[in-house]
Amino acid sequence: MSFAGVARIVRATYSLKTLDVFMDLQKLTSLSRWRLPIFNGKVHIEGRILSVSEAETSGLASGLLLATMASPEVLAKTASLKTEEEKTAAIIRMSKNISAAQISKLNEANDLIICKVIKMASLDGGKNWQKIQIVAAEEQQDHEQNRLWVGVLNEKDRDAILEKALEGHKEAVTRIASFPG
Repeated sequence: MSFAGVARIVRATYSLKTLDVFMDLQKLTSLSRWRLPIFNGKVHIEGRILSVSEAETSGLASGLLLATMASPEVLAKTASLKTEEEKTAAIIRMSKNISAAQISKLNEANDLIICKVIKMASLDGGKNWQKIQIVAAEEQQDHEQNRLWVGVLNEKDRDAILEKALEGHKEAVTRIASFPG
């Protein structure tokens, strides 16, 4: 076999290995994305999962709010109550310890997470996608620059986005840990 023939085989093998690495990276990067219909299915969004530090920060903010509601002993006792009525009554009693400022801070932290994670939007059921930026202030909203104010999202959509971002992080960590290679 000529030197040129050997060179072609080496290049082809190298290209296949490069392609394999690219495909593995493509699979890994796809684990960090999620899609979700919002506004009753009229708009589809694509977002990313939370990073480890973002997930920890989110959990910490929620945990701090929960800690202001009651002691760990009271929270454990509430969780062990048998009926939904008992649990609801206990939660209502605990919620009296939460200030409006604390709830506002938690909502602001959630707004910032939503602004960070949403990257793309589709108005045609997911066929065509374009970049979108969710902004924290109404004054920043601009339809010509694809900027949407986080305040227009309803509670159901906000909760679904936050859940996807956080659950996606947990799922990606599990999948990556079991990823072959």
